[in-house]
Amino acid sequence: MSWRLFVSEEHALVGASGPIRLASCAPIGGGVRNALGVVNMSVPRDFAPCDLDELARRRLVDAHLPLDCAVMFTAARIENAVLSQRGEVACAITAGLSNAASIGHTSPCNALGTINIILLIDAILSDACLINAVQSAAEAKCAAVMDMGVFVGGERATGTTTDCVAVGSTQRGKHHEYAGSGTVLGHTIGRLVRRGVRRAVALQDGLE
Repeated sequence: MSWRLFVSEEHALVGASGPIRLASCAPIGGGVRNALGVVNMSVPRDFAPCDLDELARRRLVDAHLPLDCAVMFTAARIENAVLSQRGEVACAITAGLSNAASIGHTSPCNALGTINIILLIDAILSDACLINAVQSAAEAKCAAVMDMGVFVGGERATGTTTDCVAVGSTQRGKHHEYAGSGTVLGHTIGRLVRRGVRRAVALQDGLE
């Protein structure tokens, strides 16, 4: 796969040799659009909400990274990122469960602790397929957290309150219309994310 990964103490950048088609819930540059990459940006554990757009822009410039990126934030150590690849799918994950939550049960809060998932697929995906891939990644993330037996208020945790997923495609190679669990692409995403989340949490929190 013609993709690139840049990792420092403060950033993890996943991109391709050219623009990618992206679907993400990233707080900066999210949505469905064309972009040059996805950056997982480290913030301190005592980080207080601020002008995230300006923070992201300044740090991208300082790191000589492209401005046209989706940006997500994490208090996890970037060096604990789990990187994996299977066929046309590459994956980068950071995770911490200090802010574990059970969707629909845990009250909303702004505590730190998040699971950030970046997938880059060296193939042609329709926008609907990109969204389907985000769905599969989210399902696999929930399954991974449940595998670890984390409970919040008597309920099984499904993630944290600030999880983020980004899926990019190079828009070349094989064409995909679907990425659910019944497809080879969806199955691959599920395997990489489910295993990657468990490994990332083990590295960050010592929980397996």
